[in-house]
Amino acid sequence: MRSILLVGLILLQCQLILGQDEAAQEMSSTAEVHQDLDGKVFHWGYSNLGGGPASFRVLIKNEKLHFEGVAGVVKGAIGTNTPQFSKIDEGVYFITWQASHGIESLVINLNTMKVNGHLQFGDELSAIGGDITCNGLMEECDAPKLKEIE
Repeated sequence: MRSILLVGLILLQCQLILGQDEAAQEMSSTAEVHQDLDGKVFHWGYSNLGGGPASFRVLIKNEKLHFEGVAGVVKGAIGTNTPQFSKIDEGVYFITWQASHGIESLVINLNTMKVNGHLQFGDELSAIGGDITCNGLMEECDAPKLKEIE
């Protein structure tokens, strides 16, 4: 129940940020988003995640999000998630998935080069924000170094 409430609140936040009363109706499905993002690599970082800065390399491929933590408290972390993707507006995507510690939800805005999200750790919910430093739709970005990427 708490997970459903969290996702509902995040969708409401997206509607308010974009100023769209019908944002949920306008969002594209996961399959449509993959036409935009499949095979693309992005880099983003947060100034304060877990008490300090953190940076990630992310590859979106075959309906999966592959990531590598490259700096800060996440350095060395690697993994693959199967998220739900939604296109909120041109260049703006909502991504959410179930992680081992709770739910992670991000709004990736390629127009402003910002990433904002909510992370759940047990009963705690934290808001995070950061910058996209490499946009795979516009430039070549180094992919995460993972042994197994489908």
